[in-house]
Amino acid sequence: MNERFVKEILSPINAEIMRNFSKAAEKFVQMYCRALVAVVRAIEAKYGTEGKEIARQGFLAELTSRAEQAEAEEGKGDVQTFCENLEKACMFTHEWERVIDEKDKVAYHFTKCMWAEEFLKLGAPDIGKWLCDTDPLAAKAEKLKFQRTKTIIDGDELCDHVFYVE
Repeated sequence: MNERFVKEILSPINAEIMRNFSKAAEKFVQMYCRALVAVVRAIEAKYGTEGKEIARQGFLAELTSRAEQAEAEEGKGDVQTFCENLEKACMFTHEWERVIDEKDKVAYHFTKCMWAEEFLKLGAPDIGKWLCDTDPLAAKAEKLKFQRTKTIIDGDELCDHVFYVE
């Protein structure tokens, strides 16, 4: 392909496709967050904090189960493959920088999280935190270790994620 074709034809098309995917992701996140908040608040209104906690446990149950299964297996996870997949999943909902990129350790600074932004707009950081609670479980399910000291949902300027093999 010649350079002019790529610059004048393909690049604008790719940019438009990316904008459309980003808009679709934003609408999905808004819809999902609103629905989850509505359901959880209804449960909380009827059954109190105990009902809300049961809902949270149900939300986390699948990843908890996978993490427990992985813990019983031999071997170590592949942090690079895990992080490549993480970046694909976050492509339209997050902005980040890899601040450490080693064979057995990858660290990120997530500076934008559409999920946190939406839950904060809805006045529901307590429910939005449930998504953050899946991060260590997802790492554990892939036999990786995880550290984080900051989250946007808690008001920090970024989320600092570190995935590593011990």
